[in-house]
Amino acid sequence: MNNWKKYMALSITFLFFINICLIFPTGGNNFYFSNTIIVPDDYQTIQEAIDSSKKGDIIYVKNGIYCENLIIEKSIKLIGEDKNTTIIDGFQNKSVIKILSDNVFVNDFTIQNSSTSSFEYAGIESYSSNNYFVRNIIKNNKYGINSFDGNNNTIMYNFLNNNQNDSLLINSPYNVIYRNYIEDNAGGIFLKINATNNDIKQNNFINNTIYNANFYKAKFNDWDQNYWDDWIGLKYAFLKFLPKLIITNSGIIPIINFDWHPVQEKYIINSYPIAIMDTNMGVMTIELFTDKMPITTDNFIKLANDKFFENIVFHRVIDDFVIQGGGYYANGTNKRSPYGTIKLETHPDILHVDGAISMARTFMPNSATSQFFICDGPSPHLDENYAAFGIIIDGIEVLREIAEVETTTRYGLDDWPVEDVIINSVTIEYL
Repeated sequence: MNNWKKYMALSITFLFFINICLIFPTGGNNFYFSNTIIVPDDYQTIQEAIDSSKKGDIIYVKNGIYCENLIIEKSIKLIGEDKNTTIIDGFQNKSVIKILSDNVFVNDFTIQNSSTSSFEYAGIESYSSNNYFVRNIIKNNKYGINSFDGNNNTIMYNFLNNNQNDSLLINSPYNVIYRNYIEDNAGGIFLKINATNNDIKQNNFINNTIYNANFYKAKFNDWDQNYWDDWIGLKYAFLKFLPKLIITNSGIIPIINFDWHPVQEKYIINSYPIAIMDTNMGVMTIELFTDKMPITTDNFIKLANDKFFENIVFHRVIDDFVIQGGGYYANGTNKRSPYGTIKLETHPDILHVDGAISMARTFMPNSATSQFFICDGPSPHLDENYAAFGIIIDGIEVLREIAEVETTTRYGLDDWPVEDVIINSVTIEYL
């Protein structure tokens, strides 16, 4: 009997520790539970909510005016109810939001009235990496956004206006600055010496007093398809073939950057869903044009949300043309969409430009299912015949690396990569 009792005691103790391990998993500093904190329901101030949050938490802020100067030192998502009516007012005291941690989201706020007394103060003052600043109104600050350090930040769909100095002061590399409306500031954007390899694409630069864009020793930045109200091609139609010149003086000799493809009409600043395509060769971020291609994007989003694309390979790779995936596992097994075929859909504004994603199909127009391709270089001969529905906005270098892999014939299919290129996941974010 005593032996039986000892056995039961040991068994209960063992099960207790097993349950502890199941309830509280371990495995490193990246593990965390996400939680949603609501301001002012759970905490009266945003800073109290930040201080009480854990890594990965979402802080949702209801409409109202919050007179605060926030310091964010952990990876969280700070989301406003409505950018027009959820207002963080710095009351002219320091920066409105100062960010010292990576992986921070600041979305859907009006951010206004920083101090103007020191060079670093801004609506958003950032010293970190992999942050997202999306759909904000950033106004009446010394600087709109001061990205002083870090890298790989994404600045999209923001309205930056009436800032005392530059709307964007960038001193960090590898940022994506996309579809922002930059108007009525002293300066539009200024790139400092460490601002290298930034993508500055499809922004509106309008009526900025001193300059729309300027830089100091900043190299290898890609200016592309922006609207410039001071571009000579707007004033003189016969000169619209010319690029937009971005000129700075460094000593005696002026230095010139170019936007080779300036546009003639302002962009409407809408935000679209983002597909994050994680592969074993890197991550591509793809904007999906849901308004103009609703059938095609709905099909792709449903498949992504079903985790259909996980562990699917790019089975057809042709350098300087396309990379194609969405239909095969690495062992050659075909995977079929549960939703069947979709109608061929095209739009005159959505073309097969470099980095465009489009649906693969047979010779029958309405035969597309789950297979897609991404253009490695422009393919205008596909326009009106295939359904382009989005474009890479970050990670074009991953497309290039995949397109250059060695290929062979495998499972009866040509152009199959010798070393498998695997899609780990496709997740949809509504930033």
